[in-house]
Amino acid sequence: MLTAVKAYNQRIDDDLAKISTTGDEVSAAVGVAIRSLQFEDVVTQVVGYSDSHVMRLNDLVHRLHSKNNRYTSVRAVNSDHSTATNDSTVSK
Repeated sequence: MLTAVKAYNQRIDDDLAKISTTGDEVSAAVGVAIRSLQFEDVVTQVVGYSDSHVMRLNDLVHRLHSKNNRYTSVRAVNSDHSTATNDSTVSK
């Protein structure tokens, strides 16, 4: 009977070792999952932050382009006006 109790205790010890190993594996997997979620959160924040800056830069480029077009148009009109004035002065 003592041999049977020893064998039973050995099986319990083996099962407890397996449970402990499984617990460690689960704990490590949970740690990886948490770090992955934190990384995803940081990346999402950085992408959102970058996206807002890109949108602001895009708006600035459009405004500068628009002002440049207006400046070019005004210069062209003034140039045409100067040429017409010079032409009429030369023909007199």
